[in-house]
Amino acid sequence: MFDCLGTDHAPHTLAEKEKPYPASPSGMPGVQTLVPVMLDHVAAGRLSLERFVDMTSAGHLRGYAQLAGKPIAADERRLDHLVGKGQLAFTVDQGPDTERYQGIVELGEDTLAGAADHYFKQSEQLSTRLILASGLGTAWRSTALMVQRLPGESPDPDAWNRTLHLLDSLTEDELLDPDLKAEDLLYRLFHAEGVRVFSARPVEARCRCTRERAEGALRLVPESDLPDLMVDGRFIVTCQFCNSSNIFSEEDVRQLRAS
Repeated sequence: MFDCLGTDHAPHTLAEKEKPYPASPSGMPGVQTLVPVMLDHVAAGRLSLERFVDMTSAGHLRGYAQLAGKPIAADERRLDHLVGKGQLAFTVDQGPDTERYQGIVELGEDTLAGAADHYFKQSEQLSTRLILASGLGTAWRSTALMVQRLPGESPDPDAWNRTLHLLDSLTEDELLDPDLKAEDLLYRLFHAEGVRVFSARPVEARCRCTRERAEGALRLVPESDLPDLMVDGRFIVTCQFCNSSNIFSEEDVRQLRAS
Protein backbone atom coordinates (compact mmCIF):
# COMPACT_ATOMS: atom_id res chain seq x y z
CA MET A 1 0.00 0.00 0.00
CA PHE A 2 1.34 3.43 -1.00
CA ASP A 3 0.77 6.50 1.18
CA CYS A 4 2.11 8.88 -1.43
CA LEU A 5 3.05 8.71 -5.12
CA GLY A 6 5.21 11.50 -6.56
CA THR A 7 6.91 12.44 -9.83
CA ASP A 8 9.95 14.61 -10.52
CA HIS A 9 8.53 15.72 -13.91
CA ALA A 10 11.85 14.81 -15.52
CA PRO A 11 11.28 12.52 -18.51
CA HIS A 12 14.87 11.28 -18.68
CA THR A 13 16.62 7.95 -18.44
CA LEU A 14 17.99 6.70 -15.13
CA ALA A 15 21.52 7.05 -16.47
CA GLU A 16 20.89 10.72 -17.27
CA LYS A 17 19.42 11.38 -13.83
CA GLU A 18 22.41 9.78 -12.08
CA LYS A 19 24.86 12.31 -13.56
CA PRO A 20 26.22 14.87 -11.06
CA TYR A 21 24.63 18.32 -11.07
CA PRO A 22 24.66 20.41 -13.24
CA ALA A 23 25.36 17.77 -15.91
CA SER A 24 22.11 15.97 -15.06
CA PRO A 25 19.01 17.25 -16.90
CA SER A 26 16.43 18.91 -14.69
CA GLY A 27 12.69 18.43 -14.45
CA MET A 28 10.25 21.28 -14.76
CA PRO A 29 7.11 21.83 -12.68
CA GLY A 30 3.90 22.59 -14.51
CA VAL A 31 4.88 21.22 -17.92
CA GLN A 32 1.53 19.44 -18.18
CA THR A 33 -0.33 22.77 -17.99
CA LEU A 34 1.70 24.81 -20.50
CA VAL A 35 -0.66 24.34 -23.45
CA PRO A 36 -3.86 25.21 -21.49
CA VAL A 37 -2.11 28.29 -20.02
CA MET A 38 -1.03 29.46 -23.49
CA LEU A 39 -4.58 28.92 -24.78
CA ASP A 40 -5.83 31.09 -21.90
CA HIS A 41 -3.59 33.86 -23.25
CA VAL A 42 -5.06 33.28 -26.74
CA ALA A 43 -8.59 33.61 -25.36
CA ALA A 44 -7.63 36.79 -23.49
CA GLY A 45 -6.16 38.36 -26.62
CA ARG A 46 -2.60 38.48 -25.27
CA LEU A 47 -1.38 35.92 -27.83
CA SER A 48 -2.65 35.32 -31.34
CA LEU A 49 -3.72 31.82 -32.33
CA GLU A 50 -1.37 31.96 -35.31
CA ARG A 51 1.58 32.81 -33.03
CA PHE A 52 0.57 29.98 -30.70
CA VAL A 53 0.79 27.53 -33.61
CA ASP A 54 4.18 28.98 -34.62
CA MET A 55 5.52 28.45 -31.10
CA THR A 56 4.28 24.91 -30.67
CA SER A 57 4.82 23.31 -34.09
CA ALA A 58 7.80 23.06 -36.42
CA GLY A 59 5.73 21.29 -39.10
CA HIS A 60 7.57 17.97 -38.79
CA LEU A 61 5.40 14.85 -38.99
CA ARG A 62 6.01 11.16 -38.44
CA GLY A 63 3.82 8.17 -37.82
CA TYR A 64 3.04 4.68 -38.93
CA ALA A 65 0.19 2.21 -39.14
CA GLN A 66 0.68 -1.50 -39.51
CA LEU A 67 -1.86 -4.19 -40.30
CA ALA A 68 -1.09 -7.88 -40.48
CA GLY A 69 -3.32 -10.54 -42.02
CA LYS A 70 -6.52 -10.28 -44.00
CA PRO A 71 -8.59 -7.06 -44.32
CA ILE A 72 -10.85 -6.36 -41.36
CA ALA A 73 -14.60 -6.56 -41.82
CA ALA A 74 -16.54 -3.33 -41.31
CA ASP A 75 -18.32 -4.63 -38.18
CA GLU A 76 -14.95 -5.50 -36.57
CA ARG A 77 -13.28 -2.11 -36.93
CA ARG A 78 -13.92 -0.97 -33.40
CA LEU A 79 -10.79 0.16 -31.61
CA ASP A 80 -10.93 -2.65 -29.04
CA HIS A 81 -11.00 -5.23 -31.87
CA LEU A 82 -8.04 -3.59 -33.61
CA VAL A 83 -5.69 -3.01 -30.68
CA GLY A 84 -7.29 -4.68 -27.67
CA LYS A 85 -7.33 -3.12 -24.23
CA GLY A 86 -4.68 -0.63 -23.29
CA GLN A 87 -3.81 3.03 -22.99
CA LEU A 88 -3.47 5.98 -25.35
CA ALA A 89 -0.37 8.11 -24.74
CA PHE A 90 0.26 11.58 -26.17
CA THR A 91 3.83 12.87 -25.95
CA VAL A 92 3.81 16.67 -26.32
CA ASP A 93 7.05 18.26 -27.53
CA GLN A 94 6.81 22.05 -27.62
CA GLY A 95 10.31 22.77 -28.87
CA PRO A 96 13.99 22.51 -27.99
CA ASP A 97 13.79 24.84 -24.97
CA THR A 98 10.96 23.02 -23.18
CA GLU A 99 10.52 19.68 -21.46
CA ARG A 100 8.39 17.06 -23.17
CA TYR A 101 5.46 15.72 -21.19
CA GLN A 102 3.13 12.80 -21.68
CA GLY A 103 -0.58 12.38 -21.07
CA ILE A 104 -2.06 8.87 -20.77
CA VAL A 105 -5.71 7.79 -20.78
CA GLU A 106 -7.41 4.41 -20.90
CA LEU A 107 -8.66 3.17 -24.27
CA GLY A 108 -12.39 3.05 -23.68
CA GLU A 109 -13.84 4.40 -26.92
CA ASP A 110 -14.97 2.64 -30.11
CA THR A 111 -12.79 4.73 -32.45
CA LEU A 112 -9.35 6.33 -32.50
CA ALA A 113 -10.98 9.76 -32.90
CA GLY A 114 -13.14 9.09 -29.84
CA ALA A 115 -10.06 8.07 -27.84
CA ALA A 116 -8.34 11.34 -28.81
CA ASP A 117 -11.44 13.33 -27.79
CA HIS A 118 -11.35 11.54 -24.42
CA TYR A 119 -7.67 12.40 -23.97
CA PHE A 120 -8.24 16.12 -24.52
CA LYS A 121 -11.18 16.12 -22.14
CA GLN A 122 -9.36 14.24 -19.36
CA SER A 123 -5.76 15.43 -19.68
CA GLU A 124 -5.99 18.89 -21.22
CA GLN A 125 -9.50 19.79 -19.99
CA LEU A 126 -10.39 21.01 -23.47
CA SER A 127 -13.64 20.09 -25.21
CA THR A 128 -12.61 18.63 -28.56
CA ARG A 129 -14.17 16.91 -31.56
CA LEU A 130 -11.93 15.02 -33.98
CA ILE A 131 -13.19 13.44 -37.21
CA LEU A 132 -11.00 11.02 -39.19
CA ALA A 133 -11.57 9.51 -42.62
CA SER A 134 -9.54 7.24 -44.86
CA GLY A 135 -10.36 5.57 -48.16
CA LEU A 136 -9.00 4.21 -51.40
CA GLY A 137 -9.91 6.03 -54.61
CA THR A 138 -7.32 6.49 -57.35
CA ALA A 139 -4.91 6.42 -54.37
CA TRP A 140 -5.14 6.10 -50.61
CA ARG A 141 -6.28 9.33 -49.02
CA SER A 142 -6.66 10.21 -45.35
CA THR A 143 -7.89 13.41 -43.78
CA ALA A 144 -8.86 14.82 -40.41
CA LEU A 145 -10.82 17.75 -39.04
CA MET A 146 -10.51 18.87 -35.44
CA VAL A 147 -12.34 21.63 -33.61
CA GLN A 148 -11.54 22.68 -30.08
CA ARG A 149 -13.22 24.92 -27.57
CA LEU A 150 -10.73 27.45 -26.25
CA PRO A 151 -10.60 28.23 -22.53
CA GLY A 152 -12.56 31.18 -21.22
CA GLU A 153 -16.14 32.37 -21.33
CA SER A 154 -17.75 32.76 -24.75
CA PRO A 155 -20.12 35.66 -25.45
CA ASP A 156 -22.29 33.09 -27.25
CA PRO A 157 -22.93 30.17 -24.84
CA ASP A 158 -24.55 28.07 -27.57
CA ALA A 159 -21.73 28.44 -30.11
CA TRP A 160 -20.03 25.16 -29.17
CA ASN A 161 -23.25 23.15 -29.47
CA ARG A 162 -23.96 24.68 -32.89
CA THR A 163 -20.43 23.81 -34.00
CA LEU A 164 -20.93 20.16 -33.02
CA HIS A 165 -24.27 20.01 -34.86
CA LEU A 166 -22.65 21.40 -38.00
CA LEU A 167 -19.84 18.85 -37.74
CA ASP A 168 -22.39 16.05 -37.48
CA SER A 169 -23.61 17.02 -40.96
CA LEU A 170 -20.18 16.36 -42.46
CA THR A 171 -19.90 13.21 -44.60
CA GLU A 172 -16.92 10.97 -45.24
CA ASP A 173 -17.28 11.62 -48.99
CA GLU A 174 -16.81 15.34 -48.38
CA LEU A 175 -13.70 14.77 -46.29
CA LEU A 176 -12.14 12.50 -48.91
CA ASP A 177 -13.17 14.51 -52.00
CA PRO A 178 -9.87 15.49 -53.69
CA ASP A 179 -11.64 18.33 -55.53
CA LEU A 180 -13.00 19.94 -52.35
CA LYS A 181 -10.45 22.36 -50.92
CA ALA A 182 -10.10 22.66 -47.16
CA GLU A 183 -11.05 26.34 -47.28
CA ASP A 184 -14.22 25.55 -49.24
CA LEU A 185 -15.17 22.78 -46.82
CA LEU A 186 -14.74 25.09 -43.83
CA TYR A 187 -16.84 27.77 -45.49
CA ARG A 188 -19.52 25.24 -46.38
CA LEU A 189 -19.73 24.16 -42.72
CA PHE A 190 -19.22 27.38 -40.81
CA HIS A 191 -19.97 30.34 -43.09
CA ALA A 192 -22.79 31.46 -40.80
CA GLU A 193 -20.41 31.46 -37.81
CA GLY A 194 -17.61 33.32 -39.55
CA VAL A 195 -14.47 31.61 -40.85
CA ARG A 196 -10.92 32.95 -40.58
CA VAL A 197 -8.17 31.05 -42.42
CA PHE A 198 -4.53 31.59 -41.52
CA SER A 199 -1.64 31.29 -43.96
CA ALA A 200 -0.76 27.69 -44.80
CA ARG A 201 2.13 26.17 -42.88
CA PRO A 202 4.34 23.72 -44.77
CA VAL A 203 4.69 20.29 -43.23
CA GLU A 204 7.20 17.59 -44.03
CA ALA A 205 7.91 14.02 -43.07
CA ARG A 206 10.88 14.10 -40.72
CA CYS A 207 11.89 11.39 -38.30
CA ARG A 208 14.09 11.77 -35.22
CA CYS A 209 15.77 8.40 -35.69
CA THR A 210 19.58 8.42 -36.07
CA ARG A 211 22.33 5.86 -36.24
CA GLU A 212 23.44 6.99 -32.79
CA ARG A 213 20.01 6.07 -31.35
CA ALA A 214 20.21 2.69 -33.05
CA GLU A 215 23.62 2.18 -31.47
CA GLY A 216 22.18 3.05 -28.07
CA ALA A 217 19.45 0.46 -28.52
CA LEU A 218 21.98 -2.25 -29.37
CA ARG A 219 24.00 -1.43 -26.27
CA LEU A 220 20.95 -2.10 -24.09
CA VAL A 221 20.12 -5.54 -25.56
CA PRO A 222 21.04 -8.38 -23.16
CA GLU A 223 24.01 -10.37 -24.40
CA SER A 224 21.97 -13.57 -24.45
CA ASP A 225 19.41 -12.04 -26.85
CA LEU A 226 21.89 -10.86 -29.49
CA PRO A 227 22.05 -14.14 -31.49
CA ASP A 228 18.26 -14.04 -31.96
CA LEU A 229 18.48 -10.56 -33.50
CA MET A 230 21.09 -11.44 -36.10
CA VAL A 231 19.95 -11.78 -39.73
CA ASP A 232 22.44 -13.24 -42.24
CA GLY A 233 25.34 -12.29 -39.99
CA ARG A 234 24.16 -8.69 -39.54
CA PHE A 235 22.11 -6.66 -37.10
CA ILE A 236 19.41 -4.54 -38.75
CA VAL A 237 17.71 -1.80 -36.70
CA THR A 238 14.62 -0.51 -38.53
CA CYS A 239 12.66 2.58 -37.48
CA GLN A 240 8.95 1.82 -37.38
CA PHE A 241 8.10 5.45 -38.14
CA CYS A 242 10.08 6.10 -41.34
CA ASN A 243 11.09 2.51 -42.20
CA SER A 244 14.77 3.44 -42.60
CA SER A 245 17.32 0.86 -41.48
CA ASN A 246 20.78 0.95 -39.92
CA ILE A 247 22.93 -2.11 -40.51
CA PHE A 248 25.66 -3.29 -38.14
CA SER A 249 28.17 -6.10 -38.51
CA GLU A 250 29.08 -8.41 -35.64
CA GLU A 251 32.31 -6.48 -35.23
CA ASP A 252 30.39 -3.16 -35.13
CA VAL A 253 28.22 -4.43 -32.30
CA ARG A 254 31.20 -5.90 -30.45
CA GLN A 255 32.99 -2.55 -30.51
CA LEU A 256 29.82 -0.69 -29.51
CA ARG A 257 29.27 -2.81 -26.44
CA ALA A 258 32.91 -2.61 -25.48
CA SER A 259 33.00 1.21 -25.66
